[in-house]
Amino acid sequence: MPVYARYLLRTLAAPTLLALVAFAGAVWLSQSLRFVDLIVNKGLSVPRFVYLTSLLVPSLVLVVLPFAAFIGTLLGYQRLRSESELGIFRATGLSDWQIARGALWLGLLFAVVSYVVALWLMPTAYRQFRELQFDIRQTVSAISIQAQVFTAITDGLTVYIAERQGDGDLADILVHDSREAGRTVTLLAERGRLLRGDGGPILRLWDGSYQERGADGELSIVSFAETAVDLVGQQDAGERSLKSRELFIAQLLDPPASITDEAERARRIAEGHDRLAWPLVSLALPLVAATSVLRHRAVRESAWRATAAAAAVAVAIALASFTLLNLAKADLRLVPLLYAVPLGTVVVCVALLVGGRRHPAVHAHEPR
Repeated sequence: MPVYARYLLRTLAAPTLLALVAFAGAVWLSQSLRFVDLIVNKGLSVPRFVYLTSLLVPSLVLVVLPFAAFIGTLLGYQRLRSESELGIFRATGLSDWQIARGALWLGLLFAVVSYVVALWLMPTAYRQFRELQFDIRQTVSAISIQAQVFTAITDGLTVYIAERQGDGDLADILVHDSREAGRTVTLLAERGRLLRGDGGPILRLWDGSYQERGADGELSIVSFAETAVDLVGQQDAGERSLKSRELFIAQLLDPPASITDEAERARRIAEGHDRLAWPLVSLALPLVAATSVLRHRAVRESAWRATAAAAAVAVAIALASFTLLNLAKADLRLVPLLYAVPLGTVVVCVALLVGGRRHPAVHAHEPR
């Protein structure tokens, strides 16, 4: 790599890394707020909460990497222009394409990082995230039922207790269970206790009444001396299903024969190709930013127009990628377009930069 290219790469790297940390941090914070209830309702410790949500970082980084590279490249070249360094490069005889090699190297670096994240780090971390989340839901000690508070254990299951006694017993308990469609159950009990069952935590109740309202609206009430409520449910206690982000690329592109639903197979294949195509956006967007700055020849006051145009192109590329993914899930013949959008952008940018004029050198020697 020539000396000037290394200098350009260093210049672009600083704002890019800053943008990456800012974007990833903001998205991580917004996503973490979704899991605050694990601390409030399930008594999850703060260190374990931080570890759990940190496993989402690779998924978030994969999404924001192209945009961080775009912002960093745009800011880096704008700074070079504002400090007249672009004029110095051009005075040495460098063409726009040669000056844009900093963006090219940055894009290639980020594309490689994106492939590492997409093909290995993201599925590994996200699988650990879902396994830990699954374990938390199965652990008795993680379920913290506060006194005189309606606690939502899972969707459709709410528990209220009037008092927590020193020996671990619960007093004056209400359980409202609507997890089963068309069936609502309300249990009232004088006392109870959280216990560990074979399939997960259960709430054992003594001396109460069982009220059930069926689909026809009829209410039936039965007294009981002892009963138990499964706080996880059969649908959660069994083996969990894997989501696409947990699967490695081979599992996406070649779904197992056990998946007979053609729509599900097409969805997995399309997401597998998107996993391969999205890192190419990390190569395309820095070149878009470099092209907008280096090809802009207007006065300084109108530079914002080139910046706005570049931002519009970057947003259009991202939207096109997301839209084509959804369309490709329904029609796999559209899969090649997932690759065509970023690669086509790279070709157009390279053509514009190479076709730009080469500036005559003011020195006799060639730049290093």
